[in-house]
Amino acid sequence: MTLPVVHHPGYTASGVAEDHRFPMRKFARLAELLVEDGLVAQGRFHIPQPATRAVLSAVHDPAYVDAVLGGTLDPTAARRIGFEMTSAIAERACLAVGGTLLAADLALRHGIACNSAGGSHHADAAGARGSACSTMWPSPHARCWTPGKPGGS
Repeated sequence: MTLPVVHHPGYTASGVAEDHRFPMRKFARLAELLVEDGLVAQGRFHIPQPATRAVLSAVHDPAYVDAVLGGTLDPTAARRIGFEMTSAIAERACLAVGGTLLAADLALRHGIACNSAGGSHHADAAGARGSACSTMWPSPHARCWTPGKPGGS
């Protein structure tokens, strides 16, 4: 059995400094290592669709979601997250959630699956802390996931 692995090039949000405390390059390097080690064949990653605003708003304050997606998050909230809120960070957040939902769907079909962007969720309904926005909110989104419709409806 081949391990289904979800990955998107957008997980490595562009514009984040190489010396940032949350090194975005690690996501691209993980994908490279998975291919180099033969765990995933080149070009065989499952590619997620970004989670929709509706999915994100089902578990987070819609005003917060709008501020992140619209690039209008106030500087204090952005400092708590640890990133300047750029379009690349917002896109990565949506892709990471979509990837988690796709991985859940794949796991139900195959018994196991992985999302290479998972693992650093620190958020609640009102916002994120400590780089959570970079993998924006994967775990709570399971409650608004419909099997067979990864990424939200």
